[in-house]
Amino acid sequence: MARAEVRGTFSQPGPRRPASAGRLARTLGPANRILLMAIKNSQPGSSLEEEVAQSLMTLGFVVDQGIRVQGYEPDLVATSPSGHKVVVEVKGWRADNLHIERAKAQVELIKRVLGADAGVIVLAGLEHGAPSEGLYAPHELPLLIEVLAKLRPRPARQRFEFSAVKTKRKVFAAMPFSAEFDDVYFIAMTHAASEIGAVCTRVDKEDFDGDVVEEIKKLIRESVAVIVDLSHARPNVLYELGYAQGLGKPCVLCYPRLR
Repeated sequence: MARAEVRGTFSQPGPRRPASAGRLARTLGPANRILLMAIKNSQPGSSLEEEVAQSLMTLGFVVDQGIRVQGYEPDLVATSPSGHKVVVEVKGWRADNLHIERAKAQVELIKRVLGADAGVIVLAGLEHGAPSEGLYAPHELPLLIEVLAKLRPRPARQRFEFSAVKTKRKVFAAMPFSAEFDDVYFIAMTHAASEIGAVCTRVDKEDFDGDVVEEIKKLIRESVAVIVDLSHARPNVLYELGYAQGLGKPCVLCYPRLR
């Protein structure tokens, strides 16, 4: 979904019912109409993220996009009526055991590294999630209110700043996408990007149409630097390194998973 610095909340929260973006816009205040216009104009293929944003607003959450948290840009950041900060990721992964366990591990990283009160991953195709562990099927989002009711918001000193992205400074992550590297991305790379006021991007976090190689080239061209994980010397990572060096981009090489 294209990012936009917008926020919105229903003035009168209630149970979610199916509705078009146009009908929803007529029932919401001006701020929410901005968010719904952004949803309406988003790229094809991001319908699940749209549905999640609408569901959260229906439940009374303030929903933000384009938020930088410690060098990371989540799909959505939602603030509950009780003040809890929730980082929301929407995944199109298969709902098999491998991806379910990876999603649960990412929820823990989101809470520990990003300082959110709760992490939520909504997994497409999932029939029954594990809401107490932050994993939700799309239709289970109303249960989030019950889960948050059992939590206390983190003290302000334990939170990182949830700040709107004023600039699109990017650091590109050239790395394998397997689960064993999630901690490298969340803990090390996003922190490094945060230190220079940037967000750390990698191609599997982007929504786009067309050739993936061209999208990678575009992201590298737009980046101020590239962090390269050479742990397994993957051919695609080496290609991205060579392309970045050819453009004269600063490249930081790391080896967190040596064989």
